[in-house]
Amino acid sequence: MNQSYLQAPRSLSVTQFLDFLESRPEEEKWELIDGSAIMVAPPIIGHQRIARNLERALNDRLEQAKPEWIAEIEVGIELSGVTHFRPEPDVMVIDAATNPRQRYADRFHLVAEVLSDSDRLSIIHAKLAYYQAHACNQTILLIRQDRMEVTVISRQADGWAELQLTAPDDRLDINGIGPVCTLARLYRGAFANPNPAAKSGHSNSG
Repeated sequence: MNQSYLQAPRSLSVTQFLDFLESRPEEEKWELIDGSAIMVAPPIIGHQRIARNLERALNDRLEQAKPEWIAEIEVGIELSGVTHFRPEPDVMVIDAATNPRQRYADRFHLVAEVLSDSDRLSIIHAKLAYYQAHACNQTILLIRQDRMEVTVISRQADGWAELQLTAPDDRLDINGIGPVCTLARLYRGAFANPNPAAKSGHSNSG
C-alpha cells in the first residue's frame, strides 16, 4: 500500500474525492479511505513484481477453473451505498463481464494488498473492514513485500478465518478458485536476496 497522509480535505464523499483528484497531478495516486484522501507513495520494483506475479498466477488458474472471473491490477472499488471509500487494491478478482470502459469495479471476489513497514495499521484495518463487508468477497490477501509472508483471510460459514504462509513451498489455495501458486512463484524476482526465507530457517526448494 505505502500510504502517506498529506494535507487534503477530510470527510469526503466519493464524488468530492473524484473532484479533488481533478486538481492533483496525474502521476499522483490517491485512495479514499473512510472519508480521508490518502496519497500512495510510488511502489518499489519488488512490490510491482509481487503484484504482477499474483495477477498472472490467478489468471492462469481462473482461465481453467473459473473463466467468468478475471484478475486485474490497481482497479478502484466503488460499492453501491458506500459513500466514503474508494480504495485501489494492488490486485483484485472481478467479474470478467465488467464493462472495460469503467474506471472502477462494483463487485469483487478477492482482493490483495502488498504491504510495507510504512503502511499505517489504522488504514489497513479500515480497508479490511470495508473488504469484509462486501458480500461477494471471499478472500483477502495481505502480502509482505519485504519478506516471504502472506496472510490469507477467507470467508467461512461462521465468519472469517486467517492462515499465515511463510515457506517457499506453501501454496495459495483460494476460496472458489483453488490452488493458485506457491510462495516461491509469488515472490519470484522480488528480493535482492534470492532466498529471503533462509534467515527464518526455511529452504527455498520451490
